[in-house]
Amino acid sequence: LLAACGRSDPWEQELSRAIGKLNAAFPLLQLVSSLSVAELAELQRVHRSYVLTGFPPAYSQIDQDLCTSLSKKGLLLLDSSGCILGAYPFRGDGKEFCWVRIADGIEVGAMCALD
Repeated sequence: LLAACGRSDPWEQELSRAIGKLNAAFPLLQLVSSLSVAELAELQRVHRSYVLTGFPPAYSQIDQDLCTSLSKKGLLLLDSSGCILGAYPFRGDGKEFCWVRIADGIEVGAMCALD
């Protein structure tokens, strides 16, 4: 706001530098912050399915256009028919992942143990 008025606040400058450092250190954060509201909602719906069931939502429950867009951005892994195989950090195909037990006891596949 101050920049729009032609003034500069040292705190605002420091905050901008900190956000820039975060985006550089965590490219995924920058990618997620660039998503549209609809893309973010679809990604959250997919993640919620993994958390609650350990698997992605069924093909009939997803917005195919949004999932294709998320796949192009590297946040979803789709098979040739458009079904979700994985949504960073979760995988549901039983390959190349670590089992992670969420606090309520549900197990999901994560792409790495740190996830």
